[in-house]
Amino acid sequence: NVGYIIIPVNDKIPFTKENGKFINVLIKETLKRIETSSKLNEFIEKEIILKNRSNECEESLKRAQKIANILADINSELDFDKALNRIISELHDLYDFKGYCLFLVDRSKNEYSQYKYSFPFKITKEIKKELEKRFPIDEEGNHISKAIKTKECIFKENVIPEEIKGEANKKYTKLLKLKSFLIIPFGDKDDVIGILVLSSHKKNLVYNEEDISMLQRFLNQTSSIFRNSYIFKLANRRNQEIEKVYSVIEKINNSENFDEILEVVIKELKDLYNFESYSMSLVDKEKQTYKYYSSYFPEDIRKIAVNVIKEEYPLDPKKGGRIAECILENKPFYYKEGKTNNIANDVNRSAASVLKIKSNLIVPLESKNEVFGVIMLTSHNYVMELSERDISYIRKFLRQIGTAFKTMYYLKLAERRSQETEKVYSVVEKINNSENFDEILDVIIKELKDLYNFESYSMSLVDKEKQTYKYYS
Repeated sequence: NVGYIIIPVNDKIPFTKENGKFINVLIKETLKRIETSSKLNEFIEKEIILKNRSNECEESLKRAQKIANILADINSELDFDKALNRIISELHDLYDFKGYCLFLVDRSKNEYSQYKYSFPFKITKEIKKELEKRFPIDEEGNHISKAIKTKECIFKENVIPEEIKGEANKKYTKLLKLKSFLIIPFGDKDDVIGILVLSSHKKNLVYNEEDISMLQRFLNQTSSIFRNSYIFKLANRRNQEIEKVYSVIEKINNSENFDEILEVVIKELKDLYNFESYSMSLVDKEKQTYKYYSSYFPEDIRKIAVNVIKEEYPLDPKKGGRIAECILENKPFYYKEGKTNNIANDVNRSAASVLKIKSNLIVPLESKNEVFGVIMLTSHNYVMELSERDISYIRKFLRQIGTAFKTMYYLKLAERRSQETEKVYSVVEKINNSENFDEILDVIIKELKDLYNFESYSMSLVDKEKQTYKYYS
């Protein structure tokens, strides 16, 4: 039995055997039609499923062909950024994501760092600061660290913030407003060289297992291209850095003027980084102090800066401020807050206020692990955005020219002392050959004027009997 039909019977509708036979035949015929119809529906459903699968296969085939074309096009590409842009552009056409972030793994330091990113919203200072960090691979509660270690993709189709585990994951989910994301580790059989994170921020990413598998296979196939082009980029960048260093060293060797050399160094840095002013301070080892040697400030700051740069400061963080700290610890310092009220140290707060510092970078000048001064790059009207890579390059650049720079400075000091000695002997000789006091005074003032940039002078003489002094000239 497949079921029952209940027919109400009463006096007005009598039930007979003939009626029963008719009903029995009717039911059987109806069941046959239902069965036929059911089979037809089942057939139609199977056809629809097969058609959908065929469409999916066709779509997958198109994607596979497109990916093969991309691989063929970028296979010989040595420009890392061009290769990356092409890959992201093509993937975006195939898979509907709104944001991405590429991380590269550094096994030598057991860490990974962001190389490039794009999101469909304004990048705040907080986001930029977080993304510029270097992250340890062994960090717990971090999806990316987990993906690097397991070499497995992590897909969250619908992110529910309350269900996210791990402090790092919670922080970045909130910071980047993640609604959906896919983390894809890629590399060769032996190692993961990078992580590509695809994200959506308003609606869910809809990927099936085949999509995720194909994406990972594709990135694995591009890993050698990534590796080669990135290594080429690093080598090319390194060559440019070396050429720049040698160019500066050559200019140092071909010049006997320390101030000219300083101008060359500042110009090289100015071409790369957007600062408004600079200052150079040098250490006096005997006195255990430092003093501003050279500086440039905009016109509106130059006049008031005199009070800061004329002083000599002890090599003590409390009395000598951040510059003394950088010299003693041989570490750079980067400040970009622009809020002087938050600065605890009196010397730092006063300098930041007087010089109207919005952001600055202080980098030690060293030779053979000995710090002999610092260079400070400053902005006054905007925040000077520098990454860890920027600071690392500036320090490396100054370190590589440090010895030549220091040698040139000491030669200048020796030359200056020699000139001062010659001037003393010259003045003494003129004094001995003259009997006119005013003439002698003119000689002394002229010699001092040649060495030091003053606008006026006065000379006072003492009356010992009256215990007074009076302006003479």
